[in-house]
Amino acid sequence: MPEATQQVPRSFRSILFHGAVCGAIGAGTIAVWFFLVDAMAGQPLATLMSLGGALLGDTLPAWQVLLGYSALHLGMFIVIGTVAATLVASTERAPSMLFAMVPLFVMLEVVIHVFTGLVAAPLLGSLAWLNIVVGNFIAAFVAGSYLWQRYPHIRSTLARQPLGVPTDR
Repeated sequence: MPEATQQVPRSFRSILFHGAVCGAIGAGTIAVWFFLVDAMAGQPLATLMSLGGALLGDTLPAWQVLLGYSALHLGMFIVIGTVAATLVASTERAPSMLFAMVPLFVMLEVVIHVFTGLVAAPLLGSLAWLNIVVGNFIAAFVAGSYLWQRYPHIRSTLARQPLGVPTDR
């Protein structure tokens, strides 16, 4: 049996669980954000229905668009959350993997902005870009906070080796 001070590597199942929860938190945060934005504009679910209609087609009943887009959105966020949880868990053995998280976040934001420019902006108007950026940063913060709490070794790793500080001092 391992000593109390020895860190036990997380199981793959645990990483998948935390990734799924992280993704669900991110997807839920975005959903709430857009519900609030749409409700303030007097059109609850307008963003979801517009994006869902664009991806799934306009011939489906509204409830199928709502459920279908929600399922796609949740699935996409669970994949993203699982990748993030995997990277965070890998820092228990290889602290330098924290550096991989910065480019991952930047690449994800670039993909989201391209999607916004190609699909969302023509459907939702010029404010779509700003609403999506703000929603994504809120979701990243909330989901990241979940991982920060579940993987406390990140704090000690960053205290020992802050991002951007050379290791060869």
